[in-house]
Amino acid sequence: MKVTLNELIERVESLPWDNDLYVAEGELKLDSVVAVIEDDGVSDTFEELKYFLTVQDIQSIAGNIQAQIKNPSPGQILEAIKHYHANDAFIQIKG
Repeated sequence: MKVTLNELIERVESLPWDNDLYVAEGELKLDSVVAVIEDDGVSDTFEELKYFLTVQDIQSIAGNIQAQIKNPSPGQILEAIKHYHANDAFIQIKG
């Protein structure tokens, strides 16, 4: 299924945890088109997209940011996703 990253963030909890997220090269934005697929484990690409994270990872990231911020915006969740991907760690909100 192809959706925007914003759409994925809005419905992440309803997605199958065992699927994977594939994204295009370049900067991730809320309007970036991404694919959520049941990966067969054979390839790290899907059409023109590359493997990024598992849906389970995205669900955990969203849960972590929601524990730190009441009603985080999709933009804040996107920043937490980028941080996790770059650092292999949850973002820590100061304050």
